[in-house]
Amino acid sequence: MRILHTSDWHLGRVLHEHSLLRDQESFLGSLLEHLRECPYEALVVAGDVFDRSIPSEEAVGLWNGFLEGFRAACPETALLVIAGNHDSAARVALASRLLEAGGIHIRGGGERVDEPVRLPGADVWLVPFLWSGSLAVGGENGRVMIQTQREALAEAVARIRLRMDPQRINILVAHCFAVGGEVSDSERTLVGTAVQVETQLFEGFDYVALGHLHRPQGLGPRIRYSGTPLAYSFSEAGQAKSMAAITLTKGVDPELELVPVRPFRTMLNLKGSLEELMEDERFAGLGEAYVRVTLTGPAGITQPVARLRSRFPLLLDFQEYVAPQSQALAPLPALRKPDIGEEFQAFERRLRDGDPPGPLVAAFSELRAELERTR
Repeated sequence: MRILHTSDWHLGRVLHEHSLLRDQESFLGSLLEHLRECPYEALVVAGDVFDRSIPSEEAVGLWNGFLEGFRAACPETALLVIAGNHDSAARVALASRLLEAGGIHIRGGGERVDEPVRLPGADVWLVPFLWSGSLAVGGENGRVMIQTQREALAEAVARIRLRMDPQRINILVAHCFAVGGEVSDSERTLVGTAVQVETQLFEGFDYVALGHLHRPQGLGPRIRYSGTPLAYSFSEAGQAKSMAAITLTKGVDPELELVPVRPFRTMLNLKGSLEELMEDERFAGLGEAYVRVTLTGPAGITQPVARLRSRFPLLLDFQEYVAPQSQALAPLPALRKPDIGEEFQAFERRLRDGDPPGPLVAAFSELRAELERTR
């Protein structure tokens, strides 16, 4: 069988206060065109359909229009969608049981992780991003909510294994941060209970379609992040974006074909003096590109951004850089953005002269997770 693996659409994304809805609309149009031309048994969206848990009306409209266009373009293709950490599970999965009659399968929470979508050639197991409390297990005093994503994902996979038919192709779709994955600047720092999970957890599946990391990458022949279809930060400028066309045959490794995604606009990092940027032919014809400029040369230039925007209308990010005069004056390395959880625990250690108690750390993590859900 053949599936098309995508993820992390982040509909409604804003880049440096510039809406990317037009770029996303262009991507969805090209995706529908590809689906018309190339048949697949299923299209997979491995989480983060939206960029916010409460998406804008425009983002919801874009998603609704895609669903209508998808069903018209390829009526025989199944659509398999899970909620990511940016999504509201309940909003994404609205009317999901009704949509299943039309071959559109959307899972938002953990209540159906061991219920497969049965396709003619495979069983597909859909595991959305599992927040604290998404799953519960039996304990001495009744049902106990699982607190970490690693434990929740392990529990979900354990439940799946009890129902797997090893004679069929088994595909796992999940949204998580797997050990060994490379990150990009556009991934929002996960808070609360989100942690890395070991890839050994995915052994036994014929293919694992992952979402969350924005760089397309494989973690072995059977595990892959499709990455975002568009660049969502200037750290991704020049990065080739794609979708993963996967051909599956029981007993052999999947066959991978990358389907390139052509961006609506290119994204560029430019560096030079104001004179070079304004006059050099190397920088001509970039009026339609998203641009970040690092300005070299003397500091204190009057209104550099306004002057640069006369040549680069979509200048979205700007920084001045003074070339070092000597090694002693070299720029300091970029500092890692502090994590409030690490700062909280460091503060408690200073107060207690030792590690903070586990229940206190767990309570803090739950508060952070609750805050992330409502952002």
